[in-house]
Amino acid sequence: MKTSLLALGFLAVTGCSTTPDPPPNTDKPDADAPCSTQLELGKNTAQGFVPFENDQTVGVLLGFQGFRFIEGAARLTHANTEFAFFRFQITFKDHSPLVQDRAAMVTPLPDGTQLAENVQIFFNDIPMAELLEEYPRIDAAVTAGTCTGKQTLSVRLSDAGTCDDLTQGGSMFPDGGGPCADAGL
Repeated sequence: MKTSLLALGFLAVTGCSTTPDPPPNTDKPDADAPCSTQLELGKNTAQGFVPFENDQTVGVLLGFQGFRFIEGAARLTHANTEFAFFRFQITFKDHSPLVQDRAAMVTPLPDGTQLAENVQIFFNDIPMAELLEEYPRIDAAVTAGTCTGKQTLSVRLSDAGTCDDLTQGGSMFPDGGGPCADAGL
């Protein structure tokens, strides 16, 4: 019996087992692991992407069906994906917060970042005359693939040239042709 136990002990000590698995490669990130992206809201111009600065004046456009919105874009880092999903919460001093979701296609830029175009932020529930000269806080969150990012900024809303003489209720187009969709109400 002692001989059997001795033999079993010898086999256990000498490694009567399979080769151990190699340690995980810690040099490469897991493709499915969550990551962080830097989110910058701004505008895409002929000169390229220009980020919005805090308290910067941003024009509100009046769409053909009365929609009021900022035509924006977003620059992302470390987000190798084709689509980005945005959630915006816009907080005004005298109105309930607006919450909205957007999706946008993402294209690579020469500097290695990615650009999401046509990231529109809408203000349809607030009359145009009450939007102008306001400084809403925009809390933006993005999910791009497994990456997430956030940005908070305040912008000053101004007329982007869609209505004339907003001091008189915002009732004229720049060409004087007709009333604005919400007549400044």
